[in-house]
Amino acid sequence: MRKFAPNFSQSIDEITMFLHYLKSLFQLILSPGSGWEDIRHADNDPRSIANVGLYPLIALAALSVFVNQFWDGDITFLSSTIGAIVTFVMFFAAYFIGIFLVSLIVAEFSDGANMDKRVHTFVNYSIGLLTLMQIISNLIPIELPLIYFFPLYVAVIQWKANDYLKIPYSKAGKFVLFTAPAVLLPPYLLYMLFNQIVL
Repeated sequence: MRKFAPNFSQSIDEITMFLHYLKSLFQLILSPGSGWEDIRHADNDPRSIANVGLYPLIALAALSVFVNQFWDGDITFLSSTIGAIVTFVMFFAAYFIGIFLVSLIVAEFSDGANMDKRVHTFVNYSIGLLTLMQIISNLIPIELPLIYFFPLYVAVIQWKANDYLKIPYSKAGKFVLFTAPAVLLPPYLLYMLFNQIVL
């Protein structure tokens, strides 16, 4: 009983943190500037954000692939399983690719020093937004054209992070021209690659 209580309490804390992560994602969508400001004030550890926020969200995105079987009778369990694996791998790998590329870009544009923590958080929420979009797309039985334009809005959200990453306003536009492709393209390029290999 003594062992169960701490584990149960830890699980509740992790669920609470995951819900807070979702709240932050929706806040970034509704009010990007305020969203980044709240993230700055929270100053959470990037590893914790990934462990209780992004990684579970990616897992949910992978599981949501199976929902497509209810809308399309031609989709088999095997193809859904492969699609789920591809979905998880493409977002998981894109997160680390994004961190590497954005770290190089921020070093050129930012006036701040030792920005690694904020770079990890910035990429985390950027990939989280794309993952959330994927979940919504999988759960809706009809195609919404608006979803295809969502990555462009994510680029706007990234632009609003100039203060968070200590990017001078005069360089913010050019900064996004580099960071948007660095973060937004890898998931889709990885999907195309896996599509050629296994799908």
